[in-house]
Amino acid sequence: MAQSIRYFAASGKARRRAVMDFKRIELIFLCTFLTLNIFLLYTFFQGKNESVSSNGINNMQNIEARLSEEKIKFDHTFSKESGEAYYLSATPTDFYELDSVLASGVKLVERQVISKDISARQTVIFDEEHATEEATHFIHKGNQVVFGDDYEYHGNLVADKNSFYFSQEYKDIPFYDETSALVLNVEAEEGGNYKLLDYTQTHLSNVEELREKQSIITEHDAIVTLYLSNKIPSGSAIEKTALVYTRIYAVKEKHVYVPAWYVWVDTNGSNTSQLEKVNAFSNTIITTTVSDLKKE
Repeated sequence: MAQSIRYFAASGKARRRAVMDFKRIELIFLCTFLTLNIFLLYTFFQGKNESVSSNGINNMQNIEARLSEEKIKFDHTFSKESGEAYYLSATPTDFYELDSVLASGVKLVERQVISKDISARQTVIFDEEHATEEATHFIHKGNQVVFGDDYEYHGNLVADKNSFYFSQEYKDIPFYDETSALVLNVEAEEGGNYKLLDYTQTHLSNVEELREKQSIITEHDAIVTLYLSNKIPSGSAIEKTALVYTRIYAVKEKHVYVPAWYVWVDTNGSNTSQLEKVNAFSNTIITTTVSDLKKE
């Protein structure tokens, strides 16, 4: 009888402990959800307030003429075509949990970063004239790269002749940061061909829309905003622009991404670009970094 009593007492304690653990997990998820929503509301109202103060943008329909007056170089007319995009959330892929990946010969740099030495195992050469197509074929074919089909070539985002840059996309807009990149490092050979040395990879899983799609500002609007904010000084050069998804917030394992116009500006003629970012929803300059906002 005493043994039975001890058994039921222990069982009761185990059940109470399980209930407490469940409630603790439930509380963690609730806090994470509330934090994300508070942050999204903050960025929404901040964007509304700041965009109201920049109505002067409408008075600069011909930004190209103003740039030319100030000897600011650019190579194309900035598009006034608007589009739509989303607030997104995603989870960095934990490669440590994927046994099949670790068994394929890759090196675990961090839990969310892997690399693989290709040249030590095989010789892969990309023809000079078709290097981009052959590099894309390499990551998409067979089992050379885990999740290879999730990446597309975006060499326009990275000016490095010794690498080929790929990233994930969401409805034709690429992610551009360290959480969703596949970089093939190459070595130039005589004759102009490229020898593949190795690659480094990060990946996003569970990409989800946090809101319905919304209108985004045009490339032209982003340039005007930067110009009015003195981010494009006289005598500088606008090297290139790109619409990307960028990470603005990280809480636990969930990251939040917004569409942003990235503008590379050469301010001193030294071929060292200054990267400027404009939130494509609020038309405000992104000045904070993920490290500033990240909550442990």
